[in-house]
Amino acid sequence: KILDKVHGVIVAMSKFAAHYVLLDTRDHVYLPWITWGLLASPTLFYWAYQRYSTYGFEASTFLLYHVMRLGPRYRFFAHHEVLTHREGHAMRTGMYRDIFNQKERVPISKKWRRRFTDHVNGLFVGVFNGSIPHHYATAHLKIHHRWHNDTGDVHTNMDVDRTEFKNYVLYLPRFLLYWVG
Repeated sequence: KILDKVHGVIVAMSKFAAHYVLLDTRDHVYLPWITWGLLASPTLFYWAYQRYSTYGFEASTFLLYHVMRLGPRYRFFAHHEVLTHREGHAMRTGMYRDIFNQKERVPISKKWRRRFTDHVNGLFVGVFNGSIPHHYATAHLKIHHRWHNDTGDVHTNMDVDRTEFKNYVLYLPRFLLYWVG
C-alpha cells in the first residue's frame, strides 16, 4: 500500500511538471526516469570514485555500483535506452516546450533543441551508461530508418538466417564493429 501511494505521488508530480515543461503531457512518464538518471547516475559514480580513491578496488563496491546503475533486471539501463530512443525521434518536433511562453505549447528553438534539450538523457546520463553523445540519433535515424533494415543498412540482419545460432555468431562481429564506432 505504501508503494502504491509513493507511485501515485510520483505520477501526480510528473503530470504537474509535464504541463509546464513537455510539449506532449502524455510523456509525463519519462520525467521520473530522466530525473533519476540526472541525479542518481552522477551521485553513484561519485560514491564509487570516492570509495576507489580511499580504499582501492573493492569487489563489493564494483558489484554494488553496477547493480545500482543497471537496476533490477537491467530496468534502469532499459529506461535509459528507451529515453535515448525517444530523444532521437524528437529531433524534428522536440520534447520540451518553451517554458517562457505559457500561453501556447511551442517547442524550444531548434538551435537549443539540437544542442541541449532533446539530448538530456543521451548527453548527460548516457556518459554513465556507456552511450556516445549524439550517436543514437545519427546511427538510428540517419542510417537505420533511412534504409529500413534493407541491404543498404550497415547493420542489417536481412542476409542472415536468424533461426540458427551459427548465423548469429557470423552477424555479431558486424553488429559490434558498427556500434562501437
